[in-house]
Amino acid sequence: MQDELIDLVIDCTDNFSARYAVNRVCHKTRTPLVSGAAVEWEGRLMVFDFKSEPSPCYHCVFPEGEDIKERRCATTGILHH
Repeated sequence: MQDELIDLVIDCTDNFSARYAVNRVCHKTRTPLVSGAAVEWEGRLMVFDFKSEPSPCYHCVFPEGEDIKERRCATTGILHH
C-alpha cells in the first residue's frame, strides 16, 4: 500500500473574522476544513469537505453580518465558573 498525503486545514482560531477568512480560502481551494472551538464548558467540532459537491461551509452555519454574540477564549476563558 502506498502512503497518501492529504491536504487538510485545522482551524482553532477564537474569532469570527479569522474563521471566515480560513473558510473562504479552504472553500476556494477545495481543501477540507476541520473547525474546532471551546468556550467555558461548551465545545464545537465541525468538518467541511469542500471536495464534495455541494458542501456547506462555516458561513452557512454562522452567516457573516448577523448579530452573533462572539465569545472568545481570550476574554471568556475555557473553564469558567
